Amino acid sequence: MNKSLLWLLCCCLLLSCNDQGELLLQYFNTGNLPATYFTIDTNRDTLLTTARGAVIRIPKGAIKGKSSQVRLAIKEAYDASEIMLAGLHTRSNGKLLSSGGMISIQAADGDAEIVQPVGVSLPSNNYEADMKLFRGEWDKDSMINWTDPQPLIPDQPLIDRLARGKMVFNTNCAPCHHPTKDATGPPLVFLSQRRSKEWTLGFIYNSAAMIASGDPLANCIYNKWNKTAMTAFPALTHEELDDMFRYLDQVSKNLNPADYPDVAAGLDSCRAYYNARAALERRRNAQIEDNGPDMKHVFLDTGTHPFDAPENLVAPKRANSVQYSFTITTFGWYNIDAFAMNLPGFEPANLKVSLAGVHTGHTNIWLVIPSAKVCVDGGLLKGEDKVYGFYTDDGQLSLPLGKQAYVLAFTEKDGQILFGRTAFTTAKNNELQLVPAPASRENMKQMIDYMDLQDLSVTVAPAKNIDTLQRIEAQLKAIEQLKPKGQRCDCLPYDPAAYPNAAGNAF
Repeated sequence: MNKSLLWLLCCCLLLSCNDQGELLLQYFNTGNLPATYFTIDTNRDTLLTTARGAVIRIPKGAIKGKSSQVRLAIKEAYDASEIMLAGLHTRSNGKLLSSGGMISIQAADGDAEIVQPVGVSLPSNNYEADMKLFRGEWDKDSMINWTDPQPLIPDQPLIDRLARGKMVFNTNCAPCHHPTKDATGPPLVFLSQRRSKEWTLGFIYNSAAMIASGDPLANCIYNKWNKTAMTAFPALTHEELDDMFRYLDQVSKNLNPADYPDVAAGLDSCRAYYNARAALERRRNAQIEDNGPDMKHVFLDTGTHPFDAPENLVAPKRANSVQYSFTITTFGWYNIDAFAMNLPGFEPANLKVSLAGVHTGHTNIWLVIPSAKVCVDGGLLKGEDKVYGFYTDDGQLSLPLGKQAYVLAFTEKDGQILFGRTAFTTAKNNELQLVPAPASRENMKQMIDYMDLQDLSVTVAPAKNIDTLQRIEAQLKAIEQLKPKGQRCDCLPYDPAAYPNAAGNAF
């Protein structure tokens, strides 16, 4: 046995690693592993416990040095990243191994020799019946080779706990869950690595309460698995659940986490998407506000008449333009004030216009009567969300009867102009339907010109910040790729105010 070095490996014949050349050894070697130092008296029985949890039992006289005081350096490697960082192979005489943990015991000062067996227990929640203990030897290429496999002394308490954990799983969880496959619920591999113990216990004891509380992860799991709440298990003890978690860790040991997507990881992707979306929406809203109103009415030498307005006038609404702004210019036309006057030929009437079609959002709607030089914008009637009027909110107004009239509708949606028009002859009761539809600027102008509105003109111009807004809209579509594949984000409520520090150039 090597007098200054003892490398031990617990492993079974499963996996592999690749050969490393001399250049890689300059970067990946055991010098990358931190050492823990102990000074022992070789004339006494000694029990050492490392910070990583390894237990080393050194009987009296098991180590022989120049003096009875021997300083030992202990190095440990338990996961794949540590094993790779140390440049340690998992190979025994060319056969491939899967490591359950490695430990090095060296004399830190001077020579020392192990002359009797030393007991070593490695910290592991996993147990494989065919694991063996290997001794490490360096070959001529400075590569470690694992030799002399010896049977392990079974850790009976661990074996018993794994058996109890499997029984707890089969009795309580197996009807709806499989460790590694989809069933009524998700597979449970990597459970303890992916969820905090506090969260997992809360979900096992009462998942319905967690869902009702608005817990994002609980709701995502609930939505993804057909909105079926998991049965509550309040009678399971913490010890029973710890054993079950240990059993699931054992099942997870040789699996690839990437093969088992985690809903929680999808939540992180959803938050990244929401963060970028909130930033872009704030930029977009600032640009839209800077654009100003989407509809302007310019009166030139227009007849107006002062009057006492009723309290229930409709309230035309304006929105800021996104990509287009509309302007109506009239010369010598009446505005809404004229409706309150007893002008010749005007009589009390009723006019209601219903918007139909797919668009139900903000719309600029206008009544035009060319012969009477009337041009007035409308607003929603009381209690309605699609029916408009032009004077009071019950649809009443004064009209010159028997005249050619038009109702025009202008708006924009998703960067496209929506325009609608309908012609009618004014009467006592007028109920109309209007369907705004996509139209180009040129097409809208042709339809308006065809009506021969004389001194009234309608123009459409690009909004002030149209170029910037188009870029932002393209970015909003592009960040859809941040959403997790195969998982919706609606279980995580979107509130832009929850992302107040999102950068303005998030994408």
